[in-house]
Order: sequence, then C-alpha cells, then structure tokens
Amino acid sequence: MVNTPNRTVVVLLILATSFMALAWKVSADGVGQVEPEQVWSPVGTWLVSSPTPAGNILLLHNIHAQDLSGTNFGGIVKQVNNNPTFFGMLPEGESGVDLWVSQTRRTGLNTYQSTLLYYVTKEGEGPLEETVAIGVVDCHWTITGPDTNEGQATISIYLAAQDADADGLPDEGEEPTICMPFVVTSRRMGHMPGCVPPPMPEVPVE
Repeated sequence: MVNTPNRTVVVLLILATSFMALAWKVSADGVGQVEPEQVWSPVGTWLVSSPTPAGNILLLHNIHAQDLSGTNFGGIVKQVNNNPTFFGMLPEGESGVDLWVSQTRRTGLNTYQSTLLYYVTKEGEGPLEETVAIGVVDCHWTITGPDTNEGQATISIYLAAQDADADGLPDEGEEPTICMPFVVTSRRMGHMPGCVPPPMPEVPVE
C-alpha cells in the first residue's frame, strides 16, 4: 500500500489525539504529576544556633536582597552571647565580636554560600579600640523548609599583625591562626503574639 500525504496527516492526527487523551486521563487520575520543587527566600531575620561544648552560640541574622534576580544578599549579624576570647584562645579579646556583616550568594534552588566578617577588639592606649583579631566565616547552607535552614561552616581567625596594611582584611597569602568547623541550624523569625496583661486592680475612689 502506498501512503499518500492525506493518509499520513490522518494517521498523525489520530496518534496526537490518542496521546492527548492518555495525558488527560493520567492527569485526571493524579498519576504521574510532578510537583515543582518549592523555592524559599532567604530574606528576613533568622535565629541561628550553633552547638559548642560550652553551650549554644546564638545569633540573629538579618538578610536583605541586593538585586532583583535573587542571587546576592547582604546581612547584619548580632551575636547574642558574646565570646570575645574565643573560648580562651584569644585572651586579649574584650569586645567587638557581637556585630558581624555577611555577604551571601545563591548556589542552587535553596542552597547558599555566605561569607561573614567580624572583629575582636580591646581597649587601646588612645581613644580608639585596638583590633585583636579578624574572624572570617565560610558557611554553606540549605533552606530545608519555609522557616528552617541548616548548614556547615568553618571559622578562620587572623591576628591583627596579619593585616599589615590595616585595611580590615587579612593580607593576601596569610594563613589563619585558628581554623575550626561548626554546624548551624536556624529558624525564621515570624510574627509572635503579645502577652495578655492581667487586669489592673481597681483603685478605690474616695
């Protein structure tokens, strides 16, 4: 039998109709449906916890967007329970460690890499505090749900002498004096209801 152009068109139409009917049935039965992977935004305030032998280190990390593509983010970190001596390894440390800055970039749908920077200082001979050390954190983390994330990180600590030009960053080629790994888990801060105060006692009117 010789296929004519018209016969070929009819066959293709029948096949296309059959595939459409099959696809409609699969969709109607709920079979074969693939839900798109949920993407959560990192923007907001996160309550970060990192376990140590001395107890959990607690931080507040506020993240804001830096572009419209959802790729780059800046942040401010406040450490709740300061540790300026870094568990006694920086005995001259007195303050400064409670405020950090962060720079974050998206590496996947819900994965991120953050660089965090902070300083340890002490009272100086003049009006300004002196830098004792520079802390640099490299953290790779994943948003695991709408309000949770977890990650692994390393902290590199450089002494003030490793910043010879005093620009606030370790000089090129310097190796950290202290290098330690740690893990973090976080919860996104949401709206929390206020308390209900007890009624004020009535004051007798004279």
